[in-house]
Amino acid sequence: MKKTLFSGLLTFLLSSILLLGNSSLVKAQSVATALKQVRIVEIDHVFREEFFGENASDLLGAGGMGFPPGSHTLLLLNDQTTGSPGVALVEPPTGGKGRITLTPLEAADPINLALDSLSTGAKGVGLSRLFLLNTQRGQLLAIKGKALDAMNPQGIQRSGLQGSGIVDPQGMTLDPGNGVLYVLDAEGPSILRVTPKPGRVFAGAAVSEIPLPRSLGGLRGLAFNPEDNHLYVINPQQRLLYKLTRAGELVKTFDFPLAGIPQGMIFAPSLDLTDPPEVFHLYLATDHGLQGQVTEWVLPGSLSPRAHFPEE
Repeated sequence: MKKTLFSGLLTFLLSSILLLGNSSLVKAQSVATALKQVRIVEIDHVFREEFFGENASDLLGAGGMGFPPGSHTLLLLNDQTTGSPGVALVEPPTGGKGRITLTPLEAADPINLALDSLSTGAKGVGLSRLFLLNTQRGQLLAIKGKALDAMNPQGIQRSGLQGSGIVDPQGMTLDPGNGVLYVLDAEGPSILRVTPKPGRVFAGAAVSEIPLPRSLGGLRGLAFNPEDNHLYVINPQQRLLYKLTRAGELVKTFDFPLAGIPQGMIFAPSLDLTDPPEVFHLYLATDHGLQGQVTEWVLPGSLSPRAHFPEE
């Protein structure tokens, strides 16, 4: 009995010495909690080829960023009509001739934007939807997609969200598995779960509150990751990314060396077409730089081939 206890204690002490003495292992543990930037996303990474050619100057001169990837929208950080960040849908010229058309959308804050192109039957066949929250009117905007996920300015549906209790919305995302929308309310903080009616109809949707720990601090940005079915929120001041369960429980904290204030946040498939389709990266739009910036990030431990850090 004593020999067994002594052997166990010796094994524990040796393990502790190895752990403390191996500086590379300690370094690897710290690296594993930090996100890795894949690329700065350019407009031509997210728009189809027919938007360019002789009309490229129309799009590139619009002063916006392609966000979210695949939705054919522009995030305008210096919207000339309002003087504040906004969102505009992009339509190519008819028959490849003419000029590109930009349709500004009513949105008080583009951080409250969500794209559903992953639900069953939605991807690429005209069933995707872009959601925006207009807090000034208390409305949820749902914009239907056309073929290849291009959004249709004539296909806007509005649902009233009066009485939802949202005080300071700072992010919105959607779970494509069940169609539930989540809205981050910085007041509290908390997350509001908006559950649609059958057929994913949001008129008269049920709203419930998910309290969050106050220790998370000031939050901005909310995204659902289909790869692990968790919610993610950002603390911009502390440059931290929090992984949460759908019940609001903190699972993990990541170091997030972001620059600028988040203006959009979403998980979407990798822009590298050689990656498996189940690989999701985090895309973040910020006001960093003169015209803002969209960056693509990989989380340590994800399915992405880029999640294997050299230091690990």
